[in-house]
Amino acid sequence: MTNPTAVISKNLCLYLLEKPSLFPCVEVPKNAINFIRIHKEKLSVKGDFSFPCSLDLWKNCCKETGHKLRLTAFDMFKEVEEDICNNERQKFLKIASRWAIPIDRIRIDNERCFLYLKRHTVMLMLLQRVLNNDKNEECYGKLKKNPKQKVWLSGMKLAEQQHEELSFCRAKLVENILLRVLEYSQWTVVTEEYAEEARKGNIGEVLMLNVASAAGKVTVNPFVIPPSRLSYATIRCGIVIDPITGKLTKLKTTVVPMICV
Repeated sequence: MTNPTAVISKNLCLYLLEKPSLFPCVEVPKNAINFIRIHKEKLSVKGDFSFPCSLDLWKNCCKETGHKLRLTAFDMFKEVEEDICNNERQKFLKIASRWAIPIDRIRIDNERCFLYLKRHTVMLMLLQRVLNNDKNEECYGKLKKNPKQKVWLSGMKLAEQQHEELSFCRAKLVENILLRVLEYSQWTVVTEEYAEEARKGNIGEVLMLNVASAAGKVTVNPFVIPPSRLSYATIRCGIVIDPITGKLTKLKTTVVPMICV
């Protein structure tokens, strides 16, 4: 599947801009794509994407390619002319709701337009693509490109007090989930002794996976020095923030052993 961000950016630029008549095959301006900001937090408030509504900004970015602004499209940002604005917004949403990554609604605030995806539709589409991976040329996770991959999951070693911290509890849960994912992937999970032989260069390549919490001590993956055949990758989990104080959590919890069904 094409990068969803690239799909949204291209569709949006094609809606707001008109290609030059003499060069209809020219790509959308790179500066215009850079205007489109991807949000990574507080999505329910900020939306998934946003971009500036300023005509001057968009005009300047079009100079390099000769694109022109589709002025009727920009009418949806003119809140002074309410009727025209609402009509253009409805027109935009009617078209954007049929995009490959559909838009559900928009919000204008402080000269920025915020886009909210149709989350249910997007999630359903992505899950179907992953589950039907056998029928697609794409390989999610690239598992099929190396079906003989051997991996060693280095278990987390927690101090007694860390078992009660939510940040470390989260990392431990991720580690348990990762183990299930590895089983599903049909990769071969090897023992520590086997990985040690790979480190000595006595057998084939092994990937060592390590799950760590950002609340713990930061460690750097070592370089692979021949004849070692052991490579390294670390999945680092974020900390859990206290919702009241906004600081690193002081809450306590009890780790319940996970039962794999």
